[in-house]
Amino acid sequence: MFKENSNSYGLLGILGLGARSGYDIKKWIEEGIGYFQKMSYGQLYPILNSFIEDGLATVSIEKTPGRPDRKVYSLTEKGTEKLDSWLMEPVNYSLNTNELLLKLFFCDRIQAEYGINHLLEYKGFLEKRLKEFYHIERLFHEKGNDYLTCRLSTVRYGIAANEGHLKWCESTIQELERKKNIEK
Repeated sequence: MFKENSNSYGLLGILGLGARSGYDIKKWIEEGIGYFQKMSYGQLYPILNSFIEDGLATVSIEKTPGRPDRKVYSLTEKGTEKLDSWLMEPVNYSLNTNELLLKLFFCDRIQAEYGINHLLEYKGFLEKRLKEFYHIERLFHEKGNDYLTCRLSTVRYGIAANEGHLKWCESTIQELERKKNIEK
C-alpha cells in the first residue's frame, strides 16, 4: 500500500525520469536526491513493491547476456498522475533535528573548546560537500540537458546553503574563540 511520504514520492520522481533497475535507482539516490533526501536502501524494494501492488509501477525482466537478469521498474499512467499531482501540491515544511545546533544551544555549560571542535569538524564536512556540489554543477553544464534548470537549481541550493553554513561556522568559531580566551 502506497505510503504518503517524501521517500515514496522521491522514488516516483526517479521512475518519472525513465525506467530503472534497483541498482540504477540506488545510483540516482546516491548521486542526486541523496544530498537532500535521506533514504535507506532497506526502504527501496518495499516501496517499489507497494508501487506495483497499487498499480503505480510495473516491473519487467531485462535479459542481459553474460549477466544476471535485471528487474526494471517503470511508472504506469496512474503512477505518473500521482507524481504530477504531488508535484503541484503546496510544499509541506517541517523542522529537522540538528544535533550540532542542539549541542551548541547548551554548550555554555562546558568549555568553549568542545564547541569549537564540533564546528571545525562541521566546517571540514561543509568544505568537502561544497567541492562535490561544484563538481556536480560542472557536470550539469557539460550535459546541457533540457532538465538542467530544475536539477541545477537543487545543486545551487546546496551550494548557497553550504556557503552560508560555512560563513556562520566561521563567525561562530570566532565568537567561541573569544569566549575561550575569557575562560583562561
